[in-house]
Amino acid sequence: MTIEHINIGDITLRYELTGPREAPVVCLNHCFASGLGYWDLHLPAFEGLRVLRHDARGHGGSDAPPGPYTLEMLAADAAGLQDALGIDRVHFCGVSLGGQIAQTFALNYPERLASLILVNTTCQYDDDQVAMWQERAQQALDDGIEAIHAPLMARWFTQEAADRKLPGYLYMDEAIRNFAPRSFAAAATAMCELNTTQRLPQIKAPTLIIGTPDDPGAPREVTEVACMAHIRRKFVDIHKAQGSAIAEEAIKRIAKLYGVEKDVRGQPPDQRVRARQSRSKAIFNDLETWLHAQLTRISGKSPLAGAIRYALTRMKKLRPWLEHGFLELDNNTAERSMRPIAMRGTLCTSFLTV
Repeated sequence: MTIEHINIGDITLRYELTGPREAPVVCLNHCFASGLGYWDLHLPAFEGLRVLRHDARGHGGSDAPPGPYTLEMLAADAAGLQDALGIDRVHFCGVSLGGQIAQTFALNYPERLASLILVNTTCQYDDDQVAMWQERAQQALDDGIEAIHAPLMARWFTQEAADRKLPGYLYMDEAIRNFAPRSFAAAATAMCELNTTQRLPQIKAPTLIIGTPDDPGAPREVTEVACMAHIRRKFVDIHKAQGSAIAEEAIKRIAKLYGVEKDVRGQPPDQRVRARQSRSKAIFNDLETWLHAQLTRISGKSPLAGAIRYALTRMKKLRPWLEHGFLELDNNTAERSMRPIAMRGTLCTSFLTV
């Protein structure tokens, strides 16, 4: 199917819908200042799926009515597009601004969400980040888009991507140059209102979060929580191969954490946090201390030592799970939900370094 235009309420959106009619629908939402072409390099990964992508309000070939825009408005545009095309439910994927729209869509239209995929995005900007976007929006209006082109490219891309002129770099270089200053300001206003942090527990759909260490707009500490299942799997493999008593003990200790999770599954986030604080935290801390002690007893070059070091590194990143009831101990639920839309290769984990 070729790229088309369709009227959605007060605006006309440019969109493309491709893939088998009976396949699951993946709705792809691009980043700030780009358009549906953002996904061109990644389309081979979605072969066999029904792929819906569009230019967000103010972007690309869609209408650009005067701002300011809101995230609710942009999410409603996506819902309206799906209504017009007769699509009831989607796997909703968004990058950066698209990820903010995705969170808003998940909160406002939960019945339409099969799963949620958030890539290099965040749930809230601090005061400094809001001020930065407001200043850049005003600069775009006063001095034109060229005045902020270089700072944006330097913020969004690694020096390696710039030096090698990678495809993603070249695409965004042109997209920013073609972005109208008033659209920049209108969409920036939507981003500045972002604050879904307290509402995230309301999202019930399986959710996959993908981050990169090189994106200052979506710091890794916002997006990254480790997966205990990956930690456990390494000990299971070693126990099967070697019959290691230490690996067996690690598995048993991890099982106690899963035992608590089984008891609180389906309960509200605040109750889950209380259980994790009263029961899981001590188990977690004891496991961490015990693992450190085991490293002094075994060869540092052994596979078991490697598994322990892996576990200790990941456990530091898993600690937020103890404090937030909407987080899971592992991502197995999300991975199972994503299997029907499994990709060959990696799903756009870092467009900036394509």
